[in-house]
Amino acid sequence: MPAAAIAATLILALPAAEAVAGPPPSHLESAGQAALPRPKDHPGPGVQLAEAAPPRAAKPAAKPVPAPAAARPRATTPRPSARPAQAQRPGTHGGAHRPAPPAEAPSPYTVSRPHLTGVASYYARHFNGRRMANGQAFDPHSDTIAHRTLPFGTRVRITNLANGRSVYGTVRDRGPYARGRLLDVSPRIAGDLGMLHSGLATVSVWRAGGEALEIAEAQ
Repeated sequence: MPAAAIAATLILALPAAEAVAGPPPSHLESAGQAALPRPKDHPGPGVQLAEAAPPRAAKPAAKPVPAPAAARPRATTPRPSARPAQAQRPGTHGGAHRPAPPAEAPSPYTVSRPHLTGVASYYARHFNGRRMANGQAFDPHSDTIAHRTLPFGTRVRITNLANGRSVYGTVRDRGPYARGRLLDVSPRIAGDLGMLHSGLATVSVWRAGGEALEIAEAQ
């Protein structure tokens, strides 16, 4: 083939080869940089990287919902009352009226006396066998005497002031209830004192052993 024909063929084939090979590397890129391999995740020239999305801010914690007014506990502090406290009336409890207890009788008190002086009488026959204040039956032959306040079982010495006779007796009954009387004595004691015919006698009463008599009297 003649040389002129070969040259013409090369001239015609040059633009086709440039189209296949692509444009020459930019003058800004050096030969050494063009020779280095690009990483897989690095895009080619002319491709812009997408900016990484900023991290999302954490959601704030939910605020506590206040409880409704009906569910809130009420204050336990007592409020001052406008009314003054009223004194509780006697005989009342918890607002309910109760009757006051009845007034008690004045309690007796005890006095000490060395002896007693007064009028003595004796039991009549219709008292024989009757129950006395201590629960026993009356025996006319016993040394029983009756006094209004001396304790049961008190042993006393009785002296008839008219004749000087003396005898011992024991308190087992209550009485006498006639005004101006000090003792009631059994018929046996009345015989020893010499007062069966008169029925009454002025006597003095001493405690056996010489001790003072403890007598209960009304206040």
